[in-house]
Amino acid sequence: MVGTGISVAGGKLKVLGNSILSDVHDNIFVTPATGEYLKNGAFIGVQTDRIGSRNVFPIGKLKGLRYMCVFRFQMWWMTERMGTSGQDIPFETQFLIVERRDDSHFDEKGEEQSASYVVFLLILEGNFRVVLQGNANNELEICLESGDPAVQEFEGSHLVLVAAGSEPFDVIMNVVKSKCHYSGLDVQNILETLGAGHGGRVKLARKYHQALEASISRNFLDNGIISCMSHNTDGLYR
Repeated sequence: MVGTGISVAGGKLKVLGNSILSDVHDNIFVTPATGEYLKNGAFIGVQTDRIGSRNVFPIGKLKGLRYMCVFRFQMWWMTERMGTSGQDIPFETQFLIVERRDDSHFDEKGEEQSASYVVFLLILEGNFRVVLQGNANNELEICLESGDPAVQEFEGSHLVLVAAGSEPFDVIMNVVKSKCHYSGLDVQNILETLGAGHGGRVKLARKYHQALEASISRNFLDNGIISCMSHNTDGLYR
């Protein structure tokens, strides 16, 4: 048991005693995520000898549980999708929240039962970015890519942050706990197409934002500006 309630055992990913994913692959493991706001948090990792600038690793099957995910369907735009099957989770999914109830939504008295909510938040792994997707077997998959054919090695231990609780808003707020401090520049997503030869898309985005923040510090002393058109995970948690 890790993350005060998150474990992988018997081929299942269990959160707060409830099974969220079944048929979890043997190379999937979890490690605790500690912090002031993470009472029930853990990182999903993968054990592998594989290298490459793009790799896909199935985690386990997601079936019969309601979820909402946010995915990028164009370079500039994101939208949400709801479902109950892993196969319906689209490519470029950046965020996933799953609802887990008992066998019935209502108890013997007809009253709605309490639920737990599990958030999957993607993390940068060195010079690699991570997204989620589903496959035809209802498996939730991790897609790991650098954007540069020369950048192929990764650790794989902290790919997805999982957090859980009984209030979905609180779970999301506690797992993110960050503010937007970037300038309102458009076309930032074009960086992902320029990673080859520059250490990959994550490394290039890191350099870009470091230079951008330095410019903001010089020119916007109150830091009262926001970022837009950055709908991918390359610029997060760098």
